[in-house]
Amino acid sequence: MPQQPQQLLSNRLYSLLIASAGAYVLLNVLHAIARSTDTYRDKLLTAYDEVMGPGSSSALDTSSAVGFTSVLGWIVVLGVYALVLVLLMREKRWARPAGIALACLGSAAALFGLIYVFFYGMLGLVVAAVIVIYAAINVAWVVTAVRTRP
Repeated sequence: MPQQPQQLLSNRLYSLLIASAGAYVLLNVLHAIARSTDTYRDKLLTAYDEVMGPGSSSALDTSSAVGFTSVLGWIVVLGVYALVLVLLMREKRWARPAGIALACLGSAAALFGLIYVFFYGMLGLVVAAVIVIYAAINVAWVVTAVRTRP
């Protein structure tokens, strides 16, 4: 039995939501890898010394690329993705507006993260590409959510 156009769009909405969550995880893993490189550490310390004065970077702790708060933040965000997915499946009226708002915030935060890719060396190009892909997935999700009616 062929699916109705509305059902196809809803399936696309779920797929894009899961793709967005996957891109979010990939982006944060790449950020963690990039922050653990010597290139990032050296550029960060050099920039800090230029702004705060020579020798001031000696007080910085650059030993950990991923801390407890980073992992906790990832878990919270993935929980929000799961919440939006469950609410969409239950056809709650406010699931789409909430998802749209969160997609916009996530994309804005990711695009703001483009500032840091210059500290990552060559890995920054990969991170920048994933940021653009993540934002594009979120834009596609918003367009699909607006086109479908609950």
